[in-house]
Amino acid sequence: SEPGTKLHVRLLDQTVITLGPNSEVVLDDFAINPAANTAEVSLKLSRGLLRFVGGKHAETGSRYQVRTPVSTIGVRGTAFDVK
Repeated sequence: SEPGTKLHVRLLDQTVITLGPNSEVVLDDFAINPAANTAEVSLKLSRGLLRFVGGKHAETGSRYQVRTPVSTIGVRGTAFDVK
């Protein structure tokens, strides 16, 4: 993990969520549908730093969503940082 990392979580579909110091996040939804090979992940970042890397279902029509106080990000098979 990166220097300053306070939490590093790997979900069942290999999605990785990494939080920096003083971050506050709520995982609202995490659902995997093995029959359809899809996943739904929804989280809210209230403050701090977050790195998100979509998991093995990221390119199969799954829905990943990150909400912040000022924006909503829909993720499709990528990695990104939010501050």
